[in-house]
Formats: sequence, structure tokens, C-alpha cells
Amino acid sequence: MIPYNIFRFSIISFLIVAFSSCSEELNAEQILEKSVTSHGGRALWEKVSSIRYLKETTFYTPSGEIETESRQFIEHHWQPDYTLMEWEIKNNYHRAFLNADHFTYSINGSVVNDSVVLQSTISSLSAALYVFWQPFNLLNQNAKIELDSLSPPLLKLPTLSVRVTYPQVKNSDIWHYFFDQNSFRLLATQVLHNGNTSFIINETTETQTGLHLNETRKSYMLDVTGKIKFLRASYRYSILEVEYH
Repeated sequence: MIPYNIFRFSIISFLIVAFSSCSEELNAEQILEKSVTSHGGRALWEKVSSIRYLKETTFYTPSGEIETESRQFIEHHWQPDYTLMEWEIKNNYHRAFLNADHFTYSINGSVVNDSVVLQSTISSLSAALYVFWQPFNLLNQNAKIELDSLSPPLLKLPTLSVRVTYPQVKNSDIWHYFFDQNSFRLLATQVLHNGNTSFIINETTETQTGLHLNETRKSYMLDVTGKIKFLRASYRYSILEVEYH
């Protein structure tokens, strides 16, 4: 008869090896699909018609001092699709609106026409939707998704890594997404943008929508070797309203 402790150890070892083999066999698309399921699933995601939330951001200097703080009220709406962002800087009210064929930006009701400022604001609105609505936005057909072996800093849990690029966009960012190997929840993101690499940890998620969207995040600047240089920013998202189809 096999001693109980040896038998138990054998079973546990078998399960670990079996699960590891299963994880290794998953392709990038399968990992993404499992993550979407873990985050509430496609059906629930597609029921959302609009979501409005407060985004609070704190930027830090390399020495750890607060550089700037901001509060933005953001609304994403589907059918029709648009993003609306409102914020205040030094008692000046800013409002930006973006949909498929229209964009407006005003300060205290006066339309802004500076092309550089407009392009920067359009990028901010597009990024707000892309970053907040993960991992669901990775289902975009324009995204090229590949398995990745990048080892993330600061994460001690076993992870599965996926590399995401957008070949149709000139000089597009290079993204790496790290998923919990057991739950497939999205744990962190790494992005190469304009020559700089940031590593963003998803610290907590909200419980209001059932989609486990980000609630608090921290972004770190990395050096050329992939090591942490300093904490660059912290984010807090507070959902104000959700509407469903």
C-alpha cells in the first residue's frame, strides 16, 4: 500500500504538472478569452450602454514629490459611440468630446483650435477608453496578439504574458499584458510609448459592474534593463453611473 503522504504528494504533483502543461498549450487568443470570462464575460460587457466615472491622477517626480494632481469626469457611451471628458485646471473648465467623425474641445465655452493641443486631447480621450476598458478592448480585430515570455517586475504571482501591437498604426505602442495564471485576471500592463517604458500594476478592481474594472493603479517608469526607476503616477477610478441596454 502506498503511504498516504506519498500518495497525496503524487496527486498534487500531477495536478501542478497537468495545469502547467495546460497553460503552456494555451495560445494568446485563448488566454484573452479566459481573461474576458474571468472579468465578467462578453455578454455582460456587451450589455453596457454607457459608463461615467471619476479619474483621479497624481504624478510624481523622480524624487517622489507630487508633481501634479488632476480630476477628470469621463463618460464612455456606445450606440452611438462617443467619449466625453470634463475637467478643471486653475478655475478653467475644460470639455472634450470625441466620436467617430466629430471632435470638439473648449475651455470655458470657447472653442480651442490649436492643432497640437487638439491632437494631444484626442489622444487622451482615446487612451482613456483603451486603458479603462481592459481586457475587453483587446478583442479588437486590429490588435495583433502573441504569446510573450516577458518577466514582469514587482509581480510575484505566476503569470501568463501576451504581447499586443497594432501593425496598421505607424510607430504604434508595444503593449505587454500579464494575467494571473490561475484566475486569468489582468494583473499588470507594460507599454513602450515614445521611447519610454512604463509598468502599470492593477492594484484593486471595482465590484459595482461585475466586470472587475480597474479601481486603483500605479505606474512605474522602467530603465533600459527593465528595472523600476521610480513611481511615476497613481490612479483612482470611481464609477458614478452605469447604464445597460
